[in-house]
Amino acid sequence: MTNEEYTNIKYHLAKAIKEARLKHQYTIRDLAEIADINYSYLSTIENNRIEKPSMYVYLTLFEILEIPITELFSEIENMPPFNRYPPES
Repeated sequence: MTNEEYTNIKYHLAKAIKEARLKHQYTIRDLAEIADINYSYLSTIENNRIEKPSMYVYLTLFEILEIPITELFSEIENMPPFNRYPPES
């Protein structure tokens, strides 16, 4: 995976988190408190400014924001580098 591909995937996840947060009418501080993380850490995730975000934090946010993981990852499956693999038979 190239750095650009990784950045694009993180951007996709960050966008999904921010959209869901706004849909639920949470501020960054509200969601950070519910997720028990620092609000500045959440902000760096949403703005795609963090190099290697924690999978635990991602999964916690997906759960709180009711983001279907299958839907999210099926979209990522269609992005490079994953779209280079042949479909399963």
